[in-house]
Amino acid sequence: MSRFELASRARPLQHAMAGKRASSSPSESLVSAHSPLDLKIQKKPAGRSPKGLASKLMFLAVCAVPFQQALTIPVGFPLKISEVAGLLAVVLYLVEGRKSSSSYSGSFLQWGLLALVTISSLSWLVKGPPLSTAVGYERGMDFDMLLYLGYAIIVIFVSWFAGTRLGPKWISRGTGVAIVAAAFYCLLQGALSVVGLEDTLETLGGATQVGTAYGFGFTRNGPFLEGNYLGFFAGVALFLALRSRSRAAIASAAFCLIYSQSTVALVGVVIGILVVALLRPSGRLAGAFAGVVLAALIVLSVVDSAAIYLTRQLAKLGLIEGDAFGASIEYSLRNRTATIQRGLDMSSDFLLFGVGPGRYGYWDDFYSLSGISGGRGIANNAYVQVLAEVGIVAALCFAGLLVILIVRSVRGRRSTLALAVFLVVGLNASPSWTVLPVWFAIAFLATCEREMSASVRTLGERSWPTQGRAI
Repeated sequence: MSRFELASRARPLQHAMAGKRASSSPSESLVSAHSPLDLKIQKKPAGRSPKGLASKLMFLAVCAVPFQQALTIPVGFPLKISEVAGLLAVVLYLVEGRKSSSSYSGSFLQWGLLALVTISSLSWLVKGPPLSTAVGYERGMDFDMLLYLGYAIIVIFVSWFAGTRLGPKWISRGTGVAIVAAAFYCLLQGALSVVGLEDTLETLGGATQVGTAYGFGFTRNGPFLEGNYLGFFAGVALFLALRSRSRAAIASAAFCLIYSQSTVALVGVVIGILVVALLRPSGRLAGAFAGVVLAALIVLSVVDSAAIYLTRQLAKLGLIEGDAFGASIEYSLRNRTATIQRGLDMSSDFLLFGVGPGRYGYWDDFYSLSGISGGRGIANNAYVQVLAEVGIVAALCFAGLLVILIVRSVRGRRSTLALAVFLVVGLNASPSWTVLPVWFAIAFLATCEREMSASVRTLGERSWPTQGRAI
C-alpha cells in the first residue's frame, strides 16, 4: 500500500478524534473539573433576586437603605425598613444554620469592635449615668445608651451576614436599586421645594435640610436625615455602579452626590479617583477622567450657580477666602474642627472605654469653650465618635478593619480600590458610624475580591470582568 493511500485512510480518523476533543471543551471540561468550587459556581444562576427568604429580606434591606429618615416608623426613635428587614434576615440565617459562602476579611476586628461597645455599655451601666435624663436624652440616658448598643449590634451582624450569605454581587445590585430610588426621592423633594410644599414629605416621615451651596437655599438631604449621609451613600453607590457599569445607577449617584452639597463626599470621590490613577494608571481611566473634567469646566463657564457651587465647596475646605459667601461657610469649617477637638479631649479623659455609646452629645457641652449649647451635639466624624464614646482600643479596631479593606483592594479592580479610599475619607464627615450604608459598603469590600477572582478564574463572567478590562 502506498504512502498516499495510508495517509488518506488515516485522515478521517484524525478528524474524528479532533472533533471528540473539541466537543469535550470548554463546557464539558468545566463539568468534569475536580474542584467543587468550579462546579458550585457553574450551577449558580443569575436570577433577578437571591434564593431563599433570608437572602431576599437582606436584599430588601440593601434596596431600602437610603430611607434612613423617610418611610421610617416612629416608635420613640425612627425604626427603619432596612434595619427591620436586615434583622429578620439575620434571624432566619441563624435558624437555617447554613454555612457562609465566602470569607469576611477583618471579621475578627469587626467582632472585637462589637465586644468593646458591649463592654463600654456594661461598664457605664455599673457606674450609673451622670444624670438620669438630659437635654436630647429624654428617653433616659441608660435607655439611650442601650439603644445605641442595639444599633451597633444590628449593623455589625447585618454587615457580616450580608457579606457572607447574601454576597457582594447582590449587595452591588441592591445598592444600584437603592440609589435610583434615592434619586427619585430627591427629585420629588426638590420639585416640592420649588413650589413651597417641601413639608408635604413629613407625612412620609421625611425631613428637609436646606443648603446654600448654589448661592440660594435648596434642599439637600433626600430620604436621609442630613445631606452628608446622602453624599456618603451616593459616593459608595457611584463606585459600585461604575463596577457594574449600570448607566442608570451612575447617573443617579452623580446626581445625588451633587444634590447633597456634601463637601467631604465630593472630596472623597476625587481622592479615590486620584489614588487609583497613581497606583493603577490606565489610559482608559485617564481619558474618562479628562472627559469628565472637560465637561465640568464647560458647565462651570456657562452656569453661574455651578461656579458658585464649586467656589463654596472650596471655601468650606478653607482653600479660598470664604468671607464673601457669608458666615455659614466659616461656621461649617469652624464647627467641625471644634467638635472633633472636643471628641479628642473626651477620649483623653475616658481613654479605655470612652464616655459610652451615644453619649458624646451629653459630654459635648462640658468640653465646649462657648458654654452650654442647649442641644445634643454630634462629633461630625465617625472616627472621633468611636474614639470618644467607646475608647481607643475600639477606635484601633475600627481603623484596622478599614486598613485591611484598603490593602486587599489594592490588587482588585480599580473601582473597588476607589470605593475603599472613599470609605476612609467619607467617614471623616459621617455624623455616625452605626448606620447601615457604612456597613453594607464594608461588607462588600470585605468579601468582593474573593468572589470576583473565583468567577473570573472559572467562568469569566461578564459581570465580573478581568482586571485588564475593568474600571
